Amino acid sequence: MYHKLNQPSDIIGTPEHKYIWKIGTDEELVQDIVDYFTIQVTKLVYPSKSYAVAVIYAKLLRKHFGVPVLEALKDPKLLHGNDLFYIPYNKSSAEIYDQVLFRPINWNLSQIIATVQYFKEEFYLIANPYFDNSNVINTENK
Repeated sequence: MYHKLNQPSDIIGTPEHKYIWKIGTDEELVQDIVDYFTIQVTKLVYPSKSYAVAVIYAKLLRKHFGVPVLEALKDPKLLHGNDLFYIPYNKSSAEIYDQVLFRPINWNLSQIIATVQYFKEEFYLIANPYFDNSNVINTENK
């Protein structure tokens, strides 16, 4: 419903969305994903950002809705088709996801905060203008 009613601004291909495509080894990709989780990034680097956002979404789906992380990561529509570089767990090198799934995430970094905010908007975990969702807001403490 969110994507029918809103025009997300973080869709790749829109003029305001600047990104870098980095080709490297699996080890470099894993390091870039870990960097996204742990240090402030100044440029969005793909495909590492796609992997990082997928992991964050999977963890948030588990937290808020009880969806198993690997089940979420295997869903080709996890990122609603808005991320051209997202590769589901079962179509990617499993070692990539497996090496980053249990890494700590600094939830206070601006890129992580933005992802969490977008998730909350998308899943109506914050107030919205379309319907009364006050019964699902503030699920953080449940």
